[in-house]
Amino acid sequence: MTSSGSGIDTCCINKSNNTEYAEDINSMYKYYARAKECYAYLWDVEWTPGDRGDRLVSVSPHFAGEPSEWFTRGWTLQELLAPGTTCESPLGPISSTMTFFDRNWKRVGAKTDPELCAEISQHTGIDVEYLRHPGILHQASVAMRLSWAARRDTTKPEDRIYSLMGIFGVSMPVLYGEGEATAFWKLQMQLMAPGPAAYDQSIFAWKSSNSHTPCGMLATTLDHFAHSNNVVNFGIDADERMLFDITNEGLSIHVFNGASRAQSANFQTFNRKETIMLSCTEGNVARRNAVTIRLMKQGDGCLRRVQPHELESSPKYKVEKNGGFLGIIAPGIRRHFYVTQNEYDGA
Repeated sequence: MTSSGSGIDTCCINKSNNTEYAEDINSMYKYYARAKECYAYLWDVEWTPGDRGDRLVSVSPHFAGEPSEWFTRGWTLQELLAPGTTCESPLGPISSTMTFFDRNWKRVGAKTDPELCAEISQHTGIDVEYLRHPGILHQASVAMRLSWAARRDTTKPEDRIYSLMGIFGVSMPVLYGEGEATAFWKLQMQLMAPGPAAYDQSIFAWKSSNSHTPCGMLATTLDHFAHSNNVVNFGIDADERMLFDITNEGLSIHVFNGASRAQSANFQTFNRKETIMLSCTEGNVARRNAVTIRLMKQGDGCLRRVQPHELESSPKYKVEKNGGFLGIIAPGIRRHFYVTQNEYDGA
């Protein structure tokens, strides 16, 4: 059962045992995915069967006219997404259900109801396909999944990050007091480690709406992904992947087959300005206009991202459908450089 306000969704976790607590936090997504039935109690919704209009609008003065508080909490994101995942059990495959109830325990509807699913999608920014078929959740770009969480809050700042572990299929130590920035850095390190998301370049497809200051390639807060909801990935070949790793010199980036171009007047390979083409786009993937990130060497000689308040999708780097991801550039070029992570270096 999930709830809002009363804390029912955490009553089964033994918080006095740090080991058990950390294990449960890391396993919560699986609990909801493997449960036969999941119920969400919307304490601030009052709905009468037959009523027209949005079934999820809050009647609380604090949220009047807005969706239920349940849809603003960090932990409920995985509670919303996980049910419906088909899991194996000793009794055969199990596919859990998700049913919503209002403050009077009247059934509002199931997540699979087409009309209710559309309303949930409108309130959360999550595409209907991922709500109805969570088994394909891994197909959503890293940037897109992070954008869903950027809309939500938690009581403890670190929980904004810990609540994402199941959604990305990673495990992390639970260390309350380390701060949200440290936890977010660790999550990004997990996403860049060898695994399903290791080559998802959308992790760099973010923008800082309030800052023009040169910075590193990695976001320093989950809020930077608030506007990345429409970032989708291209399919690319193994030899076209960008390889990246954190080193003492900054973020080490290997860009293959010319996915970066010098933007200086003489077009030398290494100069003050660089533009990286990511294997993702904004909006309709059929347009195939690659997201680009601009870099520039600063006065200290270090390369940093510039214009972080913008997320460009430049037609100059349009990818030809029949030419592969990097079909517009001569093959065989490989670039390697370091980008300093000056805002927060993970130390």
